[in-house]
Amino acid sequence: MPNYVDNNDWIDYKNVVNEFHEDAFQQEITLRRVVKGGLDPHGEDTPDSYTVLILKGLLQYNDYRTWPSTKNTSSGEVDKQNTLLYLNIKYLKDNNLTNGDGFLDFDPGHDRFILKGQEYKALGESQTAQASDEPLLQYIILKREEKDTTDSIY
Repeated sequence: MPNYVDNNDWIDYKNVVNEFHEDAFQQEITLRRVVKGGLDPHGEDTPDSYTVLILKGLLQYNDYRTWPSTKNTSSGEVDKQNTLLYLNIKYLKDNNLTNGDGFLDFDPGHDRFILKGQEYKALGESQTAQASDEPLLQYIILKREEKDTTDSIY
């Protein structure tokens, strides 16, 4: 069986994907990483704090409904997950932002992403744009967080 893509083609593919980051992956996304509080010397709880990182990524909005994203309410359907964040893995590695698996180091249960002033939490992630020997991109599905209000709904 013939090889349609040789090693040089894979190297070219990787270079194109990684160079494309410099042109297209320029949306700034704020990652708020939680730093868990603990006990102070008097045994009192200390509150959680956050470190802030600015990431550069590519955003895709769920305009074609490529994943289930709605929640039924009495007044209709609400879109809860409308954004997909693509991150270049080489960019993450070059900036020491990866975990032991080579993906973005974050805690999906506590960390939050801020896009244009709106807070999002991660609902899932996966690798994509695989070359012959490694993934080149990671994507994260983001869910818009509801803002807390003191209004009562009856």
